[in-house]
Amino acid sequence: MTRLSSICRLRPSKLRIPVIIFSLAMLAGCASILQPPRLHSPALTATQRAQVLSDIQDWSAGGDASLVSPSSTQAFSFRWIQATGHEKISIYGPLGRTVARLSYDGHHATLVTVNGRSQEAPDPGILLRKILGVSLPVRVLPNWILGLQGSSEVLKKNAQGLPLRLRSGAWEVAYLRYGRVGGLKMPKLLEARGPGGLRLRLAITHWHLVAGS
Repeated sequence: MTRLSSICRLRPSKLRIPVIIFSLAMLAGCASILQPPRLHSPALTATQRAQVLSDIQDWSAGGDASLVSPSSTQAFSFRWIQATGHEKISIYGPLGRTVARLSYDGHHATLVTVNGRSQEAPDPGILLRKILGVSLPVRVLPNWILGLQGSSEVLKKNAQGLPLRLRSGAWEVAYLRYGRVGGLKMPKLLEARGPGGLRLRLAITHWHLVAGS
């Protein structure tokens, strides 16, 4: 099984690198904040926010991540692009080098690694496992990133009605920090804990939102 750590020539066993230490220059120019006219101050309510996000067909989020399993700790940067009919996930190593690009058009997924090799599968989760070495719930990750309930159960909300804790199958997601993107409160830091001691932490530093017509 190919791991992100082996592709990047890292030592995954004892990494103690905080997720925030990677230079934000990794994603410079890759993702910016677009504030559509409808996203004005003051911040929208939770209900208004959900309605606006339902109109947003194209968005991207990027930042830093750490993934902890019983056998390893990995740190990397990512960029998630969601557009009508397809999504793309890019994973970057500690020096900003692209480790892998994963695309999915709703029917099949394609993975291209740093060595230029390409693989295909019907499910993007199968290919993501080849890079990270563990199974992640790829289908619900977009809702996690956006801070939307989707098919998850809301366990706790804040005073504005935004989710603080979600349960999605065997996973529980905690939202540790929100930030302003236009008139929207968007997740900036979240942590998901899953089966077998898995822990995924995302620090989202770049948002790009495009409202629908």
